[in-house]
Amino acid sequence: MSYRVVFYRTDSGSEPVREWLAGLGREDRCSIAADIKTLQWGLPLGMSLARRVDRRMWELRCQLDARVARILFALKGDQIVLMHGVARLESHHRRGAKTSAGLNSGSPAGA
Repeated sequence: MSYRVVFYRTDSGSEPVREWLAGLGREDRCSIAADIKTLQWGLPLGMSLARRVDRRMWELRCQLDARVARILFALKGDQIVLMHGVARLESHHRRGAKTSAGLNSGSPAGA
């Protein structure tokens, strides 16, 4: 099964993951896009690229050069709704983390 990827959109119209991605370098964006495409075109969920966080939330894990990126997403019918993104150094330190905006309300973009 293939999924349609959409960006979560807040009530005010911002798309936190899209905005977060725009702030990353080209190479990181390309790497993350490749992982999203792999997920979109039928990678069985639960394998090394994605894991279930709770009943309705999943995490896409993207390996970057010296960092790791995480994108939280939900499945809504045939859609993957990208909700929140963060990239941090692979060490256990949380310094230098870049995250997308907080998500309290809103809907998937294009839904």
